[in-house]
Amino acid sequence: MIKYLIIKLIIITTMTNVYGQNKELTQKEADKIFPIIKVSDTIYKEDLNFKENEFPIYKKIAGDLVCFYAVDNGKYLTLINKNNLPSVLTFEDFDELAKDNLINNYIKKIKTHETNFGGLGISCGGDYESSFLLINEVLDIMVEELGENIIFAVPSKDIIVFINGNDPKAL
Repeated sequence: MIKYLIIKLIIITTMTNVYGQNKELTQKEADKIFPIIKVSDTIYKEDLNFKENEFPIYKKIAGDLVCFYAVDNGKYLTLINKNNLPSVLTFEDFDELAKDNLINNYIKKIKTHETNFGGLGISCGGDYESSFLLINEVLDIMVEELGENIIFAVPSKDIIVFINGNDPKAL
């Protein structure tokens, strides 16, 4: 918890230029940084004409899935670019902050649902379901429910489904 608060303080006091201007990130904005799962088959640095430090911060998840990070402004998301990551903050700490925000804001809303093909889906309000793929505790629950060999599908940011990879009907 202390580490989480220190990370937030670092972000609030040193992150600038979030909106293309010299603007410090407020406490409210730091609380609204979330991981966003996207399909990367069409997202390449070369195609977007970004300078290296202007490209949005991301990490590869699996296959063609990547995780971007954004401030949720209510009606729109603002992707955070490499220029916005304070030099005193590691990427791992920033990633943990985004995941902690996801948990803190949506843990009371998260529900699992059985599918008609033998899998489990997650709902939490329609915005960040696929981002829960990054939360180890959620994956632990899916392994407990479905077995060690789980397969997941992310058709959109608000849908994620898990199945037992050994279940022919689910496959």
